[in-house]
Amino acid sequence: MYFENEKLDSLNPVAEAYITLSGAVAQEESRNISENMQWAVTRRFEQGTFTNYKAFMGYQCIEGELVIVPEQAEVVKMIFDFYLTGYTFAQIKAELEKRNIKTATGKSQWDTTTIQKMLKNEKYKGDSLFQKTFTEDYLNGIRKKNEGQRPKYYVKDSHPAIISPEIFDRVQEEMFLRVRLVLDEKGEKSNIGNRYSSKYLFSNLLVCGNCGQVSDVERKEGRLYGDAVQEWRRGRWYVGVLRPCKMRR
Repeated sequence: MYFENEKLDSLNPVAEAYITLSGAVAQEESRNISENMQWAVTRRFEQGTFTNYKAFMGYQCIEGELVIVPEQAEVVKMIFDFYLTGYTFAQIKAELEKRNIKTATGKSQWDTTTIQKMLKNEKYKGDSLFQKTFTEDYLNGIRKKNEGQRPKYYVKDSHPAIISPEIFDRVQEEMFLRVRLVLDEKGEKSNIGNRYSSKYLFSNLLVCGNCGQVSDVERKEGRLYGDAVQEWRRGRWYVGVLRPCKMRR
């Protein structure tokens, strides 16, 4: 390969050294640019002036600022109300689809993960948490979830709120109450996630004295069964469907 500007042939040993040196210089320039940009963004985080928002359900981004979309804001309020009424993520999804309510991207089908993230999104109460993710290596540009590797910056009243702080905090408390820790097969604590149901009187209240699992009630052939009531399945005694239980009826 012949480089016209430098008048060098790639077969020439001098050219090889030149290419290596040029690559190193370019990489160093790229690193400096990345560090300078990161420094500028961090200063804006600290000053609470970072406004590089993206549009999401309930808001559109106009000149870097979040502006409420009234029709979508009503959907957001509905989702928060459903959850406080006792709906699960799956039940909220079903209700939204039943009412033919579209997602922010215009899709007819909702995702329970999206609903869960919406209920956790502090932006709905008018606040912003910055640097939830970060780029660890400027060369590949891959973003990673910030789990304490970098500082996070919380800015209150950064934009108009759709949900009141009181309702938002109640939803976070409700989420915490619905998450349960049980013992897995190895006897270690394991998070079983959102298996909550408010349909029956004793949902989430009855606990098995043997395995410590919370009762989830389901209907079978006109009768009620729960995790605290054992049943024989595939040659083993089970408490509901979570893990084997040695206690028999």
